[in-house]
Amino acid sequence: MSEPESTPPRIFRLQDVTKRLREVLLPVTTKQFWLRAQLVPEKTRSSGGHYFGQLVEKDDKGRDVAKIRVMIWKNDVERIEDTLRARGEEHLQILRKGGDVCASCSVRFHPIFGLSLTIWDLDPDLGESQIERARRLILEGLQKDGLLDRNKERSVPVAPLKVGLITATDSAAYADFLRTLTTSGFAFQIVHVAAAVQGAATVRSVVAAINRLEKEPLDLICIIRGGGSPLDLVWFDNEEIARAVVNCRVPIWVGIGHEIDFGVLDHIAHTSHKTPTAVAEALVAQLRDVHNRLMSARERLEDSLNRAVDLAERRLAQSENGFRQGTRKHLLIQTERFERYLSRLETELAQQAEKYGRRFQEAVTRLAERTRAIVEEHAVRLISVGQAILRSTDHRQQRAAEKLGRSLTGLQQGGRKHLSLSDGRLRHALERLRGVADRQVGRRATALASRQVQIVAKATAAIATASQAVAWRGRVLHQTEAAVSRIETELRRRALRIRLETYEARHSTAEARLSEKQKRLDALSPERLLERGYSVSRAADGRLIRSVADVQVGEIIYTQVQDGIVQSRVEESHD
Repeated sequence: MSEPESTPPRIFRLQDVTKRLREVLLPVTTKQFWLRAQLVPEKTRSSGGHYFGQLVEKDDKGRDVAKIRVMIWKNDVERIEDTLRARGEEHLQILRKGGDVCASCSVRFHPIFGLSLTIWDLDPDLGESQIERARRLILEGLQKDGLLDRNKERSVPVAPLKVGLITATDSAAYADFLRTLTTSGFAFQIVHVAAAVQGAATVRSVVAAINRLEKEPLDLICIIRGGGSPLDLVWFDNEEIARAVVNCRVPIWVGIGHEIDFGVLDHIAHTSHKTPTAVAEALVAQLRDVHNRLMSARERLEDSLNRAVDLAERRLAQSENGFRQGTRKHLLIQTERFERYLSRLETELAQQAEKYGRRFQEAVTRLAERTRAIVEEHAVRLISVGQAILRSTDHRQQRAAEKLGRSLTGLQQGGRKHLSLSDGRLRHALERLRGVADRQVGRRATALASRQVQIVAKATAAIATASQAVAWRGRVLHQTEAAVSRIETELRRRALRIRLETYEARHSTAEARLSEKQKRLDALSPERLLERGYSVSRAADGRLIRSVADVQVGEIIYTQVQDGIVQSRVEESHD
């Protein structure tokens, strides 16, 4: 038996499916209803002045359970703003920043833009939103545990060069952060740990990244994320992430979102900045301040050392000049004293020699006179005795004469010997006196020479000590200059390791691609179609008018053109 042939599946066109959906939803689109949810606005309004955003509902754990796109027509936006402004400026912030609201809505389906809600009126809830309530509960819990300011108390090094980075890889925030640091000229060492910054994986990946970087020898950890809607940033308002931040031993800087965004991490981190680029700029500014202070300290040190060396050189020159003058003057004084002493000694020696010479001459004169007196006395006596003897006998006279002759001869010889002996003693005394004088003069001269040698040695030692001090100050100045030069060389070497040209080329290529895609999107946007002369007409309930069969005579319709919406009434229609 043959098997029955299978029926081929029916294939629909997408246009047919969307048309059928619109027909199914058409009864619902004509009804308005009130609902309560959190309004999340888009960052910018459309060029036509319409309002676009989202309505979101969360459970107690902060997880999204429902979400749908919403829009408010320009006329309704102006009316609602006037109503909110009349109730108070804080209510007007609902449209700008979002919050819990009660909205009068209708279902709207578009074949291209899909299902959405059109808001016709707002009644803002005066209570706090779920996001703000969750933030408040987290901060109150940390405050109760005494952890709110723990990370703020961590000290940041003066020059934080080793930086840990937590953000998504290949994100705009990552590229801006790296570009700011690499173009600064400072040798930053960046340890990047990729983490999810949106979605359910955010908590687990961010906490793991903090725990990992805490084990690294880092000066600082930066958590950054680019801008987005409040719902995109709410993933960081988590108690587990908050406790990981406050318990981290490394200071943490955060830059999440734009200037108007302020979440839990902005309250508890060491330092909060408005954007990721602001975090990088703050790091560069701190390093630039340290560099400027180092350069100022170097200049002050050089000035101080130069002044110290100049002062030491002047003092050394003054000391050397004073020593030379003092030594010369001292030598002159000592020489004058020595010459005066020598002159006085020579005068005293001359006086002593003259004195002893006179005494010697007087002694010789007295000795000669005494000898002559003795000889004369003995001669008289001998003559008398001789005469007596001669008178007595000739014989006895002859013997007496002979004896007298012998006595006279002995007396003469004895006188001459006595005179010679006295002269020798006087000469010996004079020589001994001269020897004593010579020894005293020699000892005094030797003492003066030794004193002069000691003075010269002390002066030489003082000059050597002063020269060593100047040389030491010169070595200190040279070592300081060498250290500063090594630091500058190292900074330049590390900066050259970063290939700035590569990053700039990649950035330029990415910008060119982005610009091309933007041009394509602009060419396909509905606003461009309106600018080329096309228009879009809608019924009062918001449905699109495609055929004359979609309107009735007397019905109010809205026609959207380039610069606004035209309201008109159908008088008649033609096929």
